[in-house]
Amino acid sequence: MACTSSSTCLAVGVAGKILKTTNTGGTWTSQTSGTGNDLYAVTCASSTVCGAAGAAGTVLGSGNAGASWSTVNSGTTQALYGIDCSDTSHCWSVGVGGTIIATTNGGSSWSGQTSGVTTDLRSVNCTSNTGCWISGASDKILKTTNGGGAWAGEAGNTTNTLYGISFPSATVGRAVGTGGTIENLTTCGGGSLTLSSASTLSWGVTLNGADQTATQTLALTVTDSSGTSAGWSVTGTSTTFKNAGLKTLPTTATTVTAATQAAASGNCDLPSNSVAYPVTLPAGTTAPAAVKIYNAAPHTGLGASTVTLTFGFSAPANIYSGSYTSTWTISSISGP
Repeated sequence: MACTSSSTCLAVGVAGKILKTTNTGGTWTSQTSGTGNDLYAVTCASSTVCGAAGAAGTVLGSGNAGASWSTVNSGTTQALYGIDCSDTSHCWSVGVGGTIIATTNGGSSWSGQTSGVTTDLRSVNCTSNTGCWISGASDKILKTTNGGGAWAGEAGNTTNTLYGISFPSATVGRAVGTGGTIENLTTCGGGSLTLSSASTLSWGVTLNGADQTATQTLALTVTDSSGTSAGWSVTGTSTTFKNAGLKTLPTTATTVTAATQAAASGNCDLPSNSVAYPVTLPAGTTAPAAVKIYNAAPHTGLGASTVTLTFGFSAPANIYSGSYTSTWTISSISGP
């Protein structure tokens, strides 16, 4: 099945069957495919341009949202199980025995590509004219970053056949298959979740008999190479600010007032933060339970990101002069 909008979809199946709905599935009408071969996959690159693939190397094209279909020469007689287009010109189809064919002219002509495998390939998904992923039998996962000039095998976590693959972004995807298999796929996997930051942070105010505030920023580098796409959080806690004379500041002296994020070297996806500011940084003689001061929603924040937190410091009018220190614990944990 492929949908061009929330109401219009196409479905393909046995003996060249093509059905179309324009009312969110309320009714379906048959389309004339022009073939009696089984059709295994359909894709639409736009609201009007669609393609289908199936048995015996069958490839069909439509330029009017499925109202009519024409058969094109795919250059193969192998069954084609998957088809996908990155735009109306560039499409790939995959099938039996490691077959991969591609077009760069909207399907007018197709040429074979070397997959390097002989296992059946079941599904293909392309995020650009150069980047595609393929899944297939025995947990076969292939990837290209140059439009299919070369395909590289990627390591999976099962031996099951993967019948479907989808990448909503260029770096994060899912593959599904037999036995209830769901695999997380990312170019930022194979590692762990880490955090690094500067070792010190300081403010300075000149006492003038009035309440005062000061701000300072702290840049953190959060790197999520876990590949789980579970999202992550930054948490913080602290000890009470205290000077050499054991004078202390209120436990509410420090708040996080804002946060920004930027890609660091190795970034795959920027984090999506849902923490509402301001957030008071907890403080006590012994640091209390940490609170969340930044987070990354699931499927965001993969790879390395620079998170810059703005901290506000409150100095009451009756503060004793001197240098006050506090020990902060800033951590990264899995999950938003």
